Amino acid sequence: MLLRRYDTTLKGYGERVQYSVFMVDCPPSHLLVLRHDLTDAMDIDEDSVVICDLGMSTSADAQRITWLGGQRYQSGGRSIII
Repeated sequence: MLLRRYDTTLKGYGERVQYSVFMVDCPPSHLLVLRHDLTDAMDIDEDSVVICDLGMSTSADAQRITWLGGQRYQSGGRSIII
């Protein structure tokens, strides 16, 4: 199952916030490794992954990320949505 491959790949980088949405806090060097790991897990002809870099996590995160319902994720570095 494709999602299971991504889940395994992303396990060490961040956490799932929805079925196929992950939040990751990492420095740019880890993002390069993450992108490599995701590319290795993908079927490039069939799959696609969107990475949205939200920049450095600061108190301004409250203005960039709005949670409705229970917040399950605490940012602490560089916020990236995958």
